[in-house]
Amino acid sequence: MPIKPPVKKNNFLFIINKLIYPVCITSLLVSCGGSGSGTGGGTSAEEHYLSVDEAQRQTYQMSPIQVDGTVVDELGVPLNNITVHLGSHTTLSDSDGRFSFKQAPRSNDYLKLEGDGIRPKIIAAYLHHPLGENLVELPTVVAESINADDTRLLFGGDVSFARRFLDPEETTPLTQIPASNDAALIQSDDPLPGSRDALQFVRTLFELSDYPVINFESPALSEPTTPHPTKDFAYFSLPESLHALAEIGIQYVSLGNNHVFDYLQSGLSDTLAAFDAAGIEYSGAGATPQAAFAPHRVNLSGTPVSLVSATSVSGSQHDILYVANEFQGGGCGFARQCSRQRYDRWRVGLRDVRDCPTAYRQGVHLFTQRLLLWENAVGSQFRRRFGDRPPSPCRTRIRFL
Repeated sequence: MPIKPPVKKNNFLFIINKLIYPVCITSLLVSCGGSGSGTGGGTSAEEHYLSVDEAQRQTYQMSPIQVDGTVVDELGVPLNNITVHLGSHTTLSDSDGRFSFKQAPRSNDYLKLEGDGIRPKIIAAYLHHPLGENLVELPTVVAESINADDTRLLFGGDVSFARRFLDPEETTPLTQIPASNDAALIQSDDPLPGSRDALQFVRTLFELSDYPVINFESPALSEPTTPHPTKDFAYFSLPESLHALAEIGIQYVSLGNNHVFDYLQSGLSDTLAAFDAAGIEYSGAGATPQAAFAPHRVNLSGTPVSLVSATSVSGSQHDILYVANEFQGGGCGFARQCSRQRYDRWRVGLRDVRDCPTAYRQGVHLFTQRLLLWENAVGSQFRRRFGDRPPSPCRTRIRFL
């Protein structure tokens, strides 16, 4: 086993920014009371409450709600003849920009707008209102005009197709692929359909972005023979699942995280090969520190952009680190590899080719260009390390979804 190199603890704070979906938990209070010493009282009460609950659910689901709204352009002018979708329902805006759905389900859904001269847009519509409310007026929707110099970026959080997706009970040893299981969302003998299902509720959001990015937080391999020997949680996705990412428009993933090295060097090699096979670019991991730090470069609406990915979680408590160093490969270590001198050299090189450098740190995306996105303490931390930078010569207007 290689000797762990000396590591200076990274005490910087960081913020994890994930896509978070509300989880609705219905708590059923069952009366256990009964008469005398009989044993059937509790069961009758439970059946009664279940019956009442089911009747109330059906009443709610069968009661539609009216949804109204207005669509305007960026100057506030009402837009006519804009196609508006709400779930499976479709309507058109009138000359005042007004649209209405008279019989919409009381279920939260996406509102999607399309029309000549505007970019498709999606907003979340909260429709889970009490039965006493029969009309919802949505906030005014501002449609964006099509501009060839615009690029819309969407940054997703930590993504994997691992663990309970494949093995609901998580009883399979780390060195084995779980057997296909009817209770699992993803079947190991045919992973792609279940992987598509896992993305179904965010698919439209990614498809409407010009350049969606996620942090893929697991190795992708088919032979899990080398799990990290001392890590509490080591897991993997199957390579076939990556094609579901490509299908929703993801062309690049961040690998600079604390799970990319869960199956050591062989797992990392398999992961990079799997992304190559799926046609998805990446940065943030490699067989050497130089390879892990190398940016991914892409042209967005005529402007070269470079993306660097890194993690501040190095695994310093283990003999085998999570990040690349002189002894092994791994993820790009924020503290180890993102030194001010290296960043300066990298930025000078990018300035020569007029790139807009973009740093995607695990959980946080920081942009050192005209649109500075500093997130609370993380922005201050990044400035302390790198200092303030002059705006890059980006002519592309970058918008964030």
